[in-house]
Amino acid sequence: MKHTLITLVWIGALWLSPLANSASPNQPQSEEISSAAKPATSNRSRAPALSYYDDPERMDALWGADRNQNGVRDDYEKAIASSSLPLAVKPYALAAGKVYAELIATAKPDFQVTPDNARFVLERLLLANACKREMQALHRGQAWQKSAFFDTWDRIEANHKLQSRLVRVVDEARIPYPTESPCTELLSLGAGL
Repeated sequence: MKHTLITLVWIGALWLSPLANSASPNQPQSEEISSAAKPATSNRSRAPALSYYDDPERMDALWGADRNQNGVRDDYEKAIASSSLPLAVKPYALAAGKVYAELIATAKPDFQVTPDNARFVLERLLLANACKREMQALHRGQAWQKSAFFDTWDRIEANHKLQSRLVRVVDEARIPYPTESPCTELLSLGAGL
């Protein structure tokens, strides 16, 4: 009886977890950022500052080196180049890295957190995710790991905090998940790579 109860509690927790509701790479995706994720007070033109990123040294560590100034952190670029990913996937992984860097750039003091700017960054993040799913479908589940870019505790935390801050200031109720040619569009964003 005790083991049955523990099993039922574990299954219930798993069922309620966000991972249980995620679609497999071959299923059509209907993700949206909804107004339910935003606080009741919307239509704010500016988000609160994140004091954590006021320290220039911490911001530099978060940003990382980009010696060739192509918009992608050098260590991520090297990790993709030396990975076992199919050659056809690597340009898309680098373009996604450019999008992830744009998210990190929202922590910089000169980034204006407006509804339009927030929506712009969030749309690009969804585009990178849609392309990743497309690559998984085309290449037997092989695609880049977002954790190759968000590879430290500070970067993982920044990924979540910065996305949450952007979602709070978006005026529209939903940002639709891209469905048509996401990889072609993503690659056009990273054309300078």
